[in-house]
Amino acid sequence: MKTGIFGGTFDPVHHGHVELCRQAEREAGLDRIFVVPARLQPFKLDQKTADGKHRMEMLRLAFSEDPRIQVSDYELSREEISYTIHTLRAFHERFPEDEIYFILGTDAFMKIELWRNYGELLKNYHILVGVRPG
Repeated sequence: MKTGIFGGTFDPVHHGHVELCRQAEREAGLDRIFVVPARLQPFKLDQKTADGKHRMEMLRLAFSEDPRIQVSDYELSREEISYTIHTLRAFHERFPEDEIYFILGTDAFMKIELWRNYGELLKNYHILVGVRPG
């Protein structure tokens, strides 16, 4: 199976998030996608975010029409900083036979060298980068 992981703060979720996720699903032929809101986003530690329960509900509503897209509380249920590499490893352990695809926008990808263990991320996981119009 092809499993997509789409992480972010999603505060709030917006049409761009929904379209990026659906585009990745179509173009990469993903069988399922987990949308994973961050509890503590490493680049936004100094910013206050909406409560995780509210962001989860916004995401559930935004993706309710597509049964292949599920919202996961994996990062929200953990106390530590939400590093993408930890999440990808956890989903790989959960679904060891799956190909894992990480979905992100161009803006995030352009700063990927700042991410924890970005070399491992690029080497071990498929990366789907969404391009915004303009």
